[in-house]
Amino acid sequence: MDHSAEFRKWKAQCLSKADLSRKGSVDEDVVELVQLLNGREQFFTTSSCAGRIILLDQIVALKKANGDAILKFEPLVLHVQCRQLQDAQILVKFCDYT
Repeated sequence: MDHSAEFRKWKAQCLSKADLSRKGSVDEDVVELVQLLNGREQFFTTSSCAGRIILLDQIVALKKANGDAILKFEPLVLHVQCRQLQDAQILVKFCDYT
């Protein structure tokens, strides 16, 4: 089996699996991006998170921090499988450009 056929088979298997995240679905803010990537033959997503903002008040683990509250920001994270190295390079260049 050639590399492209193996990738298509692997992609189909991964995309047909149940979403095992706690939420059970793709975050609303990234649905279109995930669909765009998964709709391309050279990419598919294995995991995504639209990001989180958490405001912590007097948490014990961070007692050494100054101030009354701590803001924790986690940006968008996407795990994308690419068919080949050139596809990954194109994706990285596009992300860097936008």
